[in-house]
Amino acid sequence: MTINKSCKLFFLLYIFRRIAGLNSSRAEKIIEWRSTNGSFINRQQLKQVKGIGPKTFEQCAGFIRIIPETAQKRWYVKDYNNI
Repeated sequence: MTINKSCKLFFLLYIFRRIAGLNSSRAEKIIEWRSTNGSFINRQQLKQVKGIGPKTFEQCAGFIRIIPETAQKRWYVKDYNNI
């Protein structure tokens, strides 16, 4: 899954929840972090997301990729509170 891709919110939640180590709460926290801080530049930044510790990171990092072109863009989720 490309983590910085701009997609519909419900689609991102659906996909993130199916990645090993992630659940609905962690998926929402990833989207919230990205909306606040901008695109992820590397996978290590996932550890800054509340609820993602070393074990969760180990489980999910292999399923998440960062594409350099998307690491420069800043995505906002305007309707995050309307989930």
